[in-house]
Amino acid sequence: RIVRRRQFSRRRFFGSDIMDTKSILSMNIVKYRKENKLTQSQLAERVGVSTQAVSKWEQGICAPDISLLPEISKVFSININELFEK
Repeated sequence: RIVRRRQFSRRRFFGSDIMDTKSILSMNIVKYRKENKLTQSQLAERVGVSTQAVSKWEQGICAPDISLLPEISKVFSININELFEK
């Protein structure tokens, strides 16, 4: 008899209401970029990354390198902590 292990499900464990840090960060990057009337290309140029990198951040595929957070917050004229606030 084969016993299958139940895969760990983040959603089942933490609940569907709780968002992970990467999701919050990606939503805030989109929010602040639009509030500042910037395109993905303009943000990418100011931060020194590719447009594809900004796109991936906003989709939640990956997160910006920690060394870029001060520059991103500077572009948006916000505190780094605000990037992570729900």
